[in-house]
Amino acid sequence: MRLQEIKVRVAKLEATRKANRYAGMTYEEIEALAQQKLARLIEHCGSFAAVVAAMEASGEPSLQEGARLMVKRYGHTQSVAT
Repeated sequence: MRLQEIKVRVAKLEATRKANRYAGMTYEEIEALAQQKLARLIEHCGSFAAVVAAMEASGEPSLQEGARLMVKRYGHTQSVAT
């Protein structure tokens, strides 16, 4: 590879890394951040089940998938009737 091509690739990698807020964080740091965000959602909604129910009811596919993944990761929950 020529030097210019290498410089271009390095610049692209650095730009990607800067755009990713999780780049450079350890798994433990990312997990702690996720736990903080989940705690805020639970505080706002009242319970884990209510958070999941709100995400499922959103009609937004990415939130519905997030709800499914949360239940898979943190345990079974029943949807709260609205």
